[in-house]
Order: sequence, then structure tokens, then C-alpha cells
Amino acid sequence: MNSSAAGAGIEPGWRTYLRGAAFSIPALSILAFVRVFLLPKLETIWRDAGFGVPSAITAVHVTYFVTEHFVVIAAAVIGIVVVLEWRSSRWPRYRGAFVGVAAFLANTAILVFITAMLMTALLAAPALLRMK
Repeated sequence: MNSSAAGAGIEPGWRTYLRGAAFSIPALSILAFVRVFLLPKLETIWRDAGFGVPSAITAVHVTYFVTEHFVVIAAAVIGIVVVLEWRSSRWPRYRGAFVGVAAFLANTAILVFITAMLMTALLAAPALLRMK
């Protein structure tokens, strides 16, 4: 009987990573768009409205940090995965779950962040209306 990874019902690594990328790239692309076009406008709205919620400002700073250092973060994650593929015999068993959970968490974090941006813009809007 064949006891290889393919015989054990574990899908090939390239397929797992391709599936994870397919689910993550759209959300990461939207985050890049938000970073370039929407966050500067949101910060202008906050400034004009006198809106200064520290947690919202911290979330924006975290987003700036992640997008500015995305290449380094991605290289570190890829490096860790390469080492796991190369050195761990148990990794193929957990690879699918890890990649699925990571893609889900990335998508969820981006969705929550964009929702929080919208909420803060709506909270700041009445102050902008009073200024006129």
C-alpha cells in the first residue's frame, strides 16, 4: 500500500498555496486601494471634523505599517513556510488548515478594518455638517 502524502488524502502543497493566494489576493488588493485612495481622505475628514478617537487612529497607523512593510512581512511568512516544507514531516498534515485559517483571518481583519473606517466617517459626518 502506498503511504505517500498523495495516498493519505493530503493535497499537493502547490494547490494549497494557490488556493490560499486566490482567497487572499482580492482582499489584499482592496486593502492596497484603501491605503492609497481612501485613508488619506478619511484622515482629512477626521481632521476637519475634529475627530480624534485614539483606537481609530491606531488602526490606521497599523494599516500604514502593514502596507509599507508588506514585502518584508510576506518574505518572512514565505520563509517560514519554506522551512516548514523542507524540515517538518508533520507540516503537510496541517498545511491546508493553516493556509485556510490564515486566509480567513486576513480577509476578516481587512473587512473589519474597512467597516470601522466607514463607521468613523459616519460618526465624523455630523461635525462636518455643523461647520457650514
